[in-house]
Amino acid sequence: MANLVPARPEQTQFPLTRAEAEHAARLWFIPHDQTMTLTAWRDCFLKRHLTGLQCDDWQELAGRRNAWNDSFNNGLAKMIAGGACHD
Repeated sequence: MANLVPARPEQTQFPLTRAEAEHAARLWFIPHDQTMTLTAWRDCFLKRHLTGLQCDDWQELAGRRNAWNDSFNNGLAKMIAGGACHD
């Protein structure tokens, strides 16, 4: 399924960030005993992603955060629209 929103430059610049954000969004829909809000879920997974990269450049961090948020939203939209699986 095609992206529901046009990709920002950061999304093509950071493909791993984009892929992990969409995956984190899909995980939200797996049935489990949820204790976090959707926003807390998004931010928790973003923090884990950035910690794993050990990135110190503020411009790269800002770009990755933008790419993450856009891709997370796109992942949510795909799940709601029925165009993604839970993998």
